[in-house]
Amino acid sequence: MTVAVFKFSGGPVQASEIYIERRADHEVLRQVRALDYAHVIAPRQMGKTSLLQRLSRQLTTWGWRCVYVDLSELKATDEAAWYYILGQRVGDQLTPEQLPTFTGPNDLKTYLVSVLVHNQPVYPIILLLDEIGNAQKLASCEQFFLTLRSMYRQPADYPVLKDFSLVLAGTVDPDSLVKDTSNSPFNYGERVPLYDFNVAETRQLTASLNNIYS
Repeated sequence: MTVAVFKFSGGPVQASEIYIERRADHEVLRQVRALDYAHVIAPRQMGKTSLLQRLSRQLTTWGWRCVYVDLSELKATDEAAWYYILGQRVGDQLTPEQLPTFTGPNDLKTYLVSVLVHNQPVYPIILLLDEIGNAQKLASCEQFFLTLRSMYRQPADYPVLKDFSLVLAGTVDPDSLVKDTSNSPFNYGERVPLYDFNVAETRQLTASLNNIYS
């Protein structure tokens, strides 16, 4: 079994559907609550998107501001349009009354710092980026991930970033997206493996299905 859910159709699990937690769910939650970065890197159809969306719902109930963006959905004819759409997606979830205009990777950092500066009452912000491999089509792909890397725990330069966390999900390791050896690799945060169901999780799924259909 290769997914953490029981569904009759494809796509991420909705709140009302059966979701079986795996070790990765608890590990990612532990990391982001510590305001660390987490990388959920696994083959397709393993439940990465479902994990991110469940994490978002859980953190939202605790007062976090969660921003989920599937980079595969940023259909754009050129790089400027890609960043523009990214800004619209991020802004729609954080400041829908005033959407930002992104023209490059640094605009994302500037915007998030600005939101955190005016963050009253104080709440953590987490950015959940799904299908990160789709950023490889950008000429500025490396700079995009270096910008995210630069936001990792920088209280000296940007004290407000102490309230920011990031989860990257996809089939490619973020380290592979920074190819220039003169730059430091994307080595912040921890990789969280996403495995198939173990015996206990399989029994939990079976019990849940029996309760529904018995």
